[in-house]
Amino acid sequence: DEINRGLSVALNAVMQLTNDQTYDSMELPEGSRIIACINPEKDGTYDVGRMDDAQLDRFGIYEVTSDPEEWCKWAAEHDVDERIIRYITQFPSNLCPYDNKELV
Repeated sequence: DEINRGLSVALNAVMQLTNDQTYDSMELPEGSRIIACINPEKDGTYDVGRMDDAQLDRFGIYEVTSDPEEWCKWAAEHDVDERIIRYITQFPSNLCPYDNKELV
C-alpha cells in the first residue's frame, strides 16, 4: 500500500521482488503476485514520490471505478453500519473522491 510514499529502501525492495521474486534471503512462493497501491499526485495534497518508467513497467495498471449504488448494496449485505450507507447514498462522490485520470 502506498508504495510511492515509502522510503527508497522499501521501493528498492519492491523492485527486487518484482524482478527476481526474492528479497535478501527470502523467496516468494511460486505463483505469487505482488499487488501495490499508490496515492495520486495531486497539488501537494500527499507527500508522494513519482514512480519512474522502469518502476511502472513492472506493474499492470488497472483502473478501478467505484459505483456507489453497487457498494451500498454490498454494504447492506455485509452488515455495514446503516449510517455509513446513508452517508454514501447522500454523498456518492465521497466513496472515491478521485477520478481515474488522477490515479493513472
